[in-house]
This record gives sequence, structure tokens and C-alpha cells, in this order.
Amino acid sequence: MTMDPRRVAATVLRRFVRGEATAAELQRAARRLDLDGPGPLCEALELSRSELEEIAVGFEDLEREISGYLEGRLGREAFFARAVSLHRIVTSWAYEAAGVSSPAVGTTLRLLALLLEASHPAPLAKLRRSLLRIRRWLAAREEVPLRGFLPRIFRDMGALRLCILENPLESSMPFLYAGAGSQWIDIGLMNQAGEEVRLIPMSIFTRRFFHHEMPELMSRITEQGEPVRRDDFCYHPENDQAISLKERFPQLRDSPAAFQYFIDCGGLAEIVIDVPFLRRPQVLFAARLFCLQNRIRSATLDGRRVSFTALTH
Repeated sequence: MTMDPRRVAATVLRRFVRGEATAAELQRAARRLDLDGPGPLCEALELSRSELEEIAVGFEDLEREISGYLEGRLGREAFFARAVSLHRIVTSWAYEAAGVSSPAVGTTLRLLALLLEASHPAPLAKLRRSLLRIRRWLAAREEVPLRGFLPRIFRDMGALRLCILENPLESSMPFLYAGAGSQWIDIGLMNQAGEEVRLIPMSIFTRRFFHHEMPELMSRITEQGEPVRRDDFCYHPENDQAISLKERFPQLRDSPAAFQYFIDCGGLAEIVIDVPFLRRPQVLFAARLFCLQNRIRSATLDGRRVSFTALTH
């Protein structure tokens, strides 16, 4: 008797989330349905809310995964594959729409994928130290404090590959992307092979958009039933990192454009530059600020070296 491949896939998906099936088994189940991985699989199975709750990923699941690696039951390559697959599950449209897991789970999985990739440049001892700290927070059922933790990760990496991302709002909000330049640009952190974006550590805004148009945009999204958390405390003037940057690097006081540097509750740098539009020079300037703030020794942006030596002497 041949079993329904959709039922088989749903069973493998549940077993995978609970650590009872491998990423390779999950991938095979998806391919039997001509689907490219766990994200499309979650969409295609059309699981009910109760079924999605059965595969909800929590801090205890991530703690178990990290323990498996630290205690030698799970190899680094297998752990990396599991972290990537779990991230694709919890960020699938069906899963997010059901709201069965905390957004912090997806963020932590992205961080784990960044740390575990074979090409990650940090020494093995630093990787282990980072995983121990993450496990400790998860065991206490606390979110990873990214505002303080991410800079340490960046410093451990030593060299960063950054890239300018295509903003998904460009087609729906053309006013952000007039021919003269942009008003909002996201910067991605790529893996060392330059093949995939692992994190979005920085966004750059014009001052007008950040202080006037963005609050209205966030309000509109909330009214449409998609609540967006914006911790206004992060944007108080006393939290503007530009002040300390100018103290550490007095040359920044003579910058051609005024700037602000905020860090949101998720550890994302939000750099605001007082110009009508963002062009390549402003993006490179923001990348330099990011490197200086995080004490990063070396970085490239779309393959071009980010030079900030002139600011450090």
C-alpha cells in the first residue's frame, strides 16, 4: 500500500522539528512533492493552526539543538543544515501568519546559521563560547540580547562581506526610489562565500523619511492588521551613537552631512543621514560608521573595500 506523500511529508516535518529526522530526510520529503525545501513545503501542506502548533519551534528546541552540537551528538555541518531548515520553516508565510512561534526564534536561527557556516571566519573556540552564551539565555527562556551580542560576533568574524539589498517595498512605494536616489536602503551581511545573506545588520535612511514618513508608514501597516513593534526608547536623543562616535573619531565632526546612529531593540543599526536622497557615497559613509561603531577591522560592500583608516588616525 502506497502512502500519501503529503501525509508522509507532514510526518517528517513534525519529526524534524522535534529532532527526530534529519535535514536530508526533510529535503527528500519536499522533493517528492516537487517542492524546493521546507519553506515551500509548509505552504503546500496547508496545515491547520492546530497542526502548525504541533510544529511550533520554541527556545527549548533551540537549546536542545545547541546542546546536541556542544555535547558531540551533532556535527557542525548537520547543525548548520538544521538551523537553516528550521529558519525556513518558521519564516514561511503560513507559519508566520499563524503566529505560533516568537519572532525571536527566527532571529536566533539566523544567528546560528551565521555562526555555524563552515566558512565562518571566527576561531572554533570563539564559536563555542558564543554558542554557550546563547544556550544560557535560551535555558533561561530569554531572548538573545542582540544589541550587545551582535557587535561581539562581528568582531570575532574579523572581516565582513556586506551588500546592498533590493528593498521589497520598491515596487509598491516608488516614492522611496526616485531616479535621484533612495530614501531607505537595507544592507545585508553575506556568508564568506558571498552566496547568501545571513543577517540584515544595518539600514540607512534619509532624515526626512526616518523622522516623518516612516512613522506614518508604520502606522498604516499597523492599521492593516500587521502590528509592527517600534521601541521609541531606542530612538531617544540620548541613545544616538553618533555622539560617542564623534568623541572617538573627531574627524566625523566635519562630515559633509549630519548623521544619527541608532540601534534598535533587535540589534539592527539604523543610520540616518541628512540628505535628500541616498546615493553610493552616503551608503559607503554609513558602512564606515557601522564598522567604526562595531570595531570591525575589515569589510567590503558589494566587493569594494570599505576604507576607514583615515578616520582611525
